[in-house]
Amino acid sequence: MKKTKLIIGAHHHTPFGSREEDFESAYNSFYKPFIATIYRFPSVPFVLHYSGVLLAWFEQRHPEFIMILEELVNRKQIELLGGGFYEPMMPIIPLSDRLGQIELLTTYLRKNFGKRPRGCWLPGLIWEQHLAGTLQTCGMDYSFLDSGQFIDARLSGPLSERPCYTEDQGKLVSIFPISIESNLAYALSEPAQFITNLIKPSSDGGDRIISIFPDYGTDHTEGGIGEKKRYFDEGRLCSFLNAIEASSDLIETTTPSRVLKSSAPFNKAFFPSSAERKVMHWAMGASPRQFLIRYPETNDIYAKMIFTHILINQLRGDKYRKRTAREQLWKAQGCDGFWHIGEGGVYLNNLRKSVYAAMIEAEKITREKGVFTASLVPMDFDLDGSREYLFQGADLNCYVRLAGGVVFELDYLPKAWNYLDTFARRHESYLSESSVVDGYRRSAFVDRLLDPAVTLNDASVCSYRNSRNCIHEHYDEVSIDRSHQNLSLRKPASWIGPYGAIEINKTYIVRKNVISVSYILKNTGIKPERFNFAVEIDLSLSGDEPGKQLVTSISSSSSSTVPLALGRLTDLDELRLEDLRLEVPISLTANAPFDAWILPIRTSCRVDGEILECYQSSCLMPVRSVVLTPGETWETQYFLHFGH
Repeated sequence: MKKTKLIIGAHHHTPFGSREEDFESAYNSFYKPFIATIYRFPSVPFVLHYSGVLLAWFEQRHPEFIMILEELVNRKQIELLGGGFYEPMMPIIPLSDRLGQIELLTTYLRKNFGKRPRGCWLPGLIWEQHLAGTLQTCGMDYSFLDSGQFIDARLSGPLSERPCYTEDQGKLVSIFPISIESNLAYALSEPAQFITNLIKPSSDGGDRIISIFPDYGTDHTEGGIGEKKRYFDEGRLCSFLNAIEASSDLIETTTPSRVLKSSAPFNKAFFPSSAERKVMHWAMGASPRQFLIRYPETNDIYAKMIFTHILINQLRGDKYRKRTAREQLWKAQGCDGFWHIGEGGVYLNNLRKSVYAAMIEAEKITREKGVFTASLVPMDFDLDGSREYLFQGADLNCYVRLAGGVVFELDYLPKAWNYLDTFARRHESYLSESSVVDGYRRSAFVDRLLDPAVTLNDASVCSYRNSRNCIHEHYDEVSIDRSHQNLSLRKPASWIGPYGAIEINKTYIVRKNVISVSYILKNTGIKPERFNFAVEIDLSLSGDEPGKQLVTSISSSSSSTVPLALGRLTDLDELRLEDLRLEVPISLTANAPFDAWILPIRTSCRVDGEILECYQSSCLMPVRSVVLTPGETWETQYFLHFGH
């Protein structure tokens, strides 16, 4: 009977932007004991992937780990996989960035371990057919998909247990199947039973080449391979490897490169756009690009990434500056900022903050000193078929969209901080049905006409009964003055729903570090209207730890400073925020006294199997009482000031 060829692999990654304690915890609970275990079994080869983010951290914090990897490479026990340095979702990033990220990790591996990788890891096993050309162009001979993706490509039965060729534009690459069945068996059965299942002959008498990645957990509720667990079962892996060594007459452990050198030609196949089962589950069974639709915040990150890529490509004559800007952009392309697959991901504020910081730094590099001038540019920034308006200044970027007439990105460039890197509360399958759902992309200068009965507590759970929420309405451009950075919008009366007879005119003006928004409200109806005019301004600060964020209310008669928390402040001349970590004071003023509601926004999210409350933003909502007779108008103006 032919020996079963077994490829044992592992994929290791901690996202760019993770906290130091997250790196250290993963190192002690998983990375270190895993490598120590396989070190004790020199006769069993492994194929391992470490993201560039992780390797760079090892080199800085635990150089002894790099030394162990080097020894394992030199004794030919491990074959290191290449890939994108920052673990990007390959299909959605521009081709030149794809090539650059792969070459960056390839160069790192070659310099530190003396060998150029021949295989490429695809995060989430996300596949689109054009990737075959990308991989071959980068000198990659092979990659991995899972056996479910092989079945989707009409490679079932014994054909799903062998690598195949795939091709794009004349460029060929080999694809190895990761066996979902064998991964499940590793997780659920004893080693002896696992070995028995492994050594059964192929139904067509051909080779069985089984690839398993045993560091992947199993989530039975969502079906398929889950993401790597944060703990390591050393006993199970040792028992498994002992059983493998004891069955060497029936099982040949090998690596992909050895298989490609020794095996007969494979079948050819084309794979539909797909990903590993867990990713497909959270993408609602569609393409992983569906994350850009399911989470509008993710689409804004994607749009910013494409925009920054274009800015970098426009650089001429300074190769060093261009390279530096590109490497900043690459940091922002990690898959964790583009998806939520049941654990953390784009929900995690610290990851998104790092992503935006990298893109803002890249944009700053593209601005030539002494040449850059403030501008107001209309363009389809978020790639939805309609144009947005980009105020670009030395201190502030302020991006406005017509849907809702809101500001959806607000970059304070001196700190490389996007104050509108927010995230809405939404229902996920692991949350109870009673969880709060916002139902819109949290932004700044969201206009609301509230029933006077609506309270602060109602607003905290997004309950605005008998009120008008203009975030779901489309504003029209009235005028744009690029030279004076002035944009005027109008929302005509709709005559549908509460306060539909109210026409809203608003004008944005950006000057250095101040955003001014002027309003004119007109009652076009035939009866008086009485409501509270509220302007929602969501600001994503560095967190909401006690004592780290302060709010100062200033009126003509007094001022007081308290920790930032849910509350209602009245009769204000100025509302001032202090984020003690960022050290950027923010003040909100108006042309007349106003009340303010303050609402901390936290989302429920599963992280490491636990449901956690994650800070997302702090909502400031100035509220003014308005009474308008038919034909009457009412005006107000707000000023949002950043920095000293």
